[in-house]
Amino acid sequence: FDPRGYGNSKPPRRQFSINPIHNLLQDALDGHSLMQELGFDAFSILGWSDGGVAAMHLASIYPAAVKKLVIWGSNAFVSKEDIECFEKTRDIMNWNRTMREHFEGIYGSDFGPLWSEWIDSMINVFKDGGNLCQESLPLIQAP
Repeated sequence: FDPRGYGNSKPPRRQFSINPIHNLLQDALDGHSLMQELGFDAFSILGWSDGGVAAMHLASIYPAAVKKLVIWGSNAFVSKEDIECFEKTRDIMNWNRTMREHFEGIYGSDFGPLWSEWIDSMINVFKDGGNLCQESLPLIQAP
């Protein structure tokens, strides 16, 4: 599913000025609620990027509900090297045209500012110790 403010789940616009950890925890809770509403007590999760972080949170909060967990392109913490890489992508006009147009097709002209806000939120996480979900990792039981 697209979490609040991502992809086809807009409006609302994703608010990166809110603590990004809060957003990711809310995404985890929303994902669990959605699966419950659909009648699934146990399920597998695939998560990419921020969705992977939300998936790790969900698997740690509801270990009995998550049968299998597959994540990619995600991290439990933000490092200095991550910030350096993110900064290199801040100006979306330097992106590959196909990649940029894909995201602009989803988010419209707001994608550049939205991407910049996401980078700023990751910088704030880094300055606050870098933790995205490290404390959740030992609680995950799913293979």
